[in-house]
Amino acid sequence: MDEEKPWTLVKSNPEDLKNVLPKYLELCRHLRYLLEPIIPSSAKKIETIFGFSSADTPDTQTWNAQKDWKELGEKSILFPRYEK
Repeated sequence: MDEEKPWTLVKSNPEDLKNVLPKYLELCRHLRYLLEPIIPSSAKKIETIFGFSSADTPDTQTWNAQKDWKELGEKSILFPRYEK
C-alpha cells in the first residue's frame, strides 16, 4: 500500500486507482474470514462496512469471489481508540 499510495492516486491517476482498490477490498474481505473465530463482532462490522456477502461457502472464500464493488455500507469505527 505504501508503494501504490492510493491516497495520491485518487488525484493523480484515478484510472490506476480503479485497479488498486479492489485488491485492498479483497484483502479486507479475507481478513473478515480470519477474524471471525477470534473477534466475531469485528468480523461482522467488516462485513457490514464493506457490504460483503455473509454467505460463507468455499466459493466465497476464494480470491476475487466478490465481483461487485459498487457500493459500500455505512461507515463505522472498527477498533475504537483505547483510552486509559
